[in-house]
Amino acid sequence: MVLLTELAPEHSKAMFGNSHMLTVMLFIANHDDETFSTSQIVAATGVDNTLVHPLLTRLKKGQVIEQIGRVPGERTLLFRRIESPYWDLARRVATDGPTVSSPAA
Repeated sequence: MVLLTELAPEHSKAMFGNSHMLTVMLFIANHDDETFSTSQIVAATGVDNTLVHPLLTRLKKGQVIEQIGRVPGERTLLFRRIESPYWDLARRVATDGPTVSSPAA
């Protein structure tokens, strides 16, 4: 059986067109604070800053996050998650799969 951690990049690429989107979405879906920043995503996931920015742009276009301002006195942008069934999907994928019990054909 192959676990999620082993398939996440490939599954993310197949489903979202980017190997890191699922990782970023899982961070956002499970983030407890109301707001989050790119630097928090980078620190928690290890996904490079230059990859996170375009993914956040795509999530904004998809209307599942919104930019709400900046950290006072800094250039750091702050974002907020918008309620969406996509967050439940990301959590479910992290909990239930993807898993496979036999090699792909």
